[in-house]
Amino acid sequence: MIREDSENALFAEIERTIADEAEARQGYYILLTKFGYLLSDNEIEDFREIIAEELKHSNLLKDMIQRRNNIVAER
Repeated sequence: MIREDSENALFAEIERTIADEAEARQGYYILLTKFGYLLSDNEIEDFREIIAEELKHSNLLKDMIQRRNNIVAER
């Protein structure tokens, strides 16, 4: 039971980190929406690259959880 509790605590922390990644992406989308007209094409592409990296991080973290708890998301 202690191991299961520890694993669940780990999952909860990873989920919090995934939420942090999503919050960061939200901030980038807001910046693009509010101030995109001030940015160069290269800067906009930089933001898109940053967003892509944040998505990658979320996917890696999700996969860590799935490998450990063997719970597959419904489709």
